[in-house]
Amino acid sequence: MDASGLRFTLSVGGLPPETLVVSGFTLHEQFSTPFTLELEAASANPNIEFRSILDNNATLTIWREAEVQRIVNGIVTSIEQGDTGLHQTRYRLTVRPAFLRAGLGRNSRIFQQQSFLNIMETLMQENNISDYAHAFRDTHAEREFCVQYNESDLDFINRMAAEEGIFYFFEHENGKHTLVFADTPLAVHDGPTLPYYPNKQQTSLDEPCVTTFKRRESLRPSEVLLKDYTFKNPRWEATSYDYARDMEHQTSQYHHYDYPGRFKSGNTGDDFTRWRVQALRNDAHQGEGASNCPILRPGLRFTLENHPLDALNTRWQITQVIHTGDQPQALESDSGGLGTTLVSQFAFIPNNQTWRPLSLPKPRIDGAQIAIVTGPPSEEIFCDDHGRVKVHFLLGHFWRNG
Repeated sequence: MDASGLRFTLSVGGLPPETLVVSGFTLHEQFSTPFTLELEAASANPNIEFRSILDNNATLTIWREAEVQRIVNGIVTSIEQGDTGLHQTRYRLTVRPAFLRAGLGRNSRIFQQQSFLNIMETLMQENNISDYAHAFRDTHAEREFCVQYNESDLDFINRMAAEEGIFYFFEHENGKHTLVFADTPLAVHDGPTLPYYPNKQQTSLDEPCVTTFKRRESLRPSEVLLKDYTFKNPRWEATSYDYARDMEHQTSQYHHYDYPGRFKSGNTGDDFTRWRVQALRNDAHQGEGASNCPILRPGLRFTLENHPLDALNTRWQITQVIHTGDQPQALESDSGGLGTTLVSQFAFIPNNQTWRPLSLPKPRIDGAQIAIVTGPPSEEIFCDDHGRVKVHFLLGHFWRNG
């Protein structure tokens, strides 16, 4: 064990414990992005079967002495066998969330009279993803007509979530991870209190701390106006306006206008506009830092203390983090007397800010679409209350097992 007590262990699928020893890893985590864990490992077994690892559960555990500091769980999406030495063979693994399975295919279909939550649950079930949760404070209205067109389920969910002002992050435990959808900072958990030590000589490396803390403000759009139209109420103006409240140091107004706004009621339009303002300004107040604390992740707050500027000694919300760990003594020849190290580079926003993803472009349909007029068997032409005929588009496809 390293003198600091820091160590990394890895369990994969049904392999015996310590079959793979971790020599290093890089973990990328960000709001509304599936995480990526790149692992460098070694094994005394030069012939590990890929089928015992690929698409299997993997758990990285970060320890300090006998105490677990952090767990990262996912599925192995890639494995590579490297060079073989006298006693060890090197392996490289990529671990991603099970949610990534939703990005491996492509589909086209139409959902009618369903909300984001209804559609998302259908897609989760189809992709065999059961470990998910949601923390919604806003109302997410039922959609009259919603099209997935030549896009993966993952891209479709990301696009819908961005329209609805919904972000997501992942929570980990031993052998399991949970995908959490949220639309409020109330879903973000309180984390550690970390002292600010810009000079590492002031503290031992064993103590979790923040060694770099940079804060910045940037010009961003300050007002949003969305406009739409509905034939059901042609006299309705169908406009919605909202503006940023965090404009203390931005003197000019920068307008963002979009048509169509994709709303058919005033309440929905107000929500869409508010979400758009917050998304466009999700990095207007942002900062970056460095730490040796592996706990930091999106979906977590930390409290800073010991900063000379007292106003900064408060809670901050993590939006992105890159953890880099090295354990060179796991290799047979390359340790060079170096110990286990962990560095965490993170981005943060104010504690009370709601981070929302930017809107994503909709797929474009080139040209006309073929459809078949449909209705009750007894009607040659069946019209609804607005004189419209109902048609069945042929773009949908559903796989058959077997």
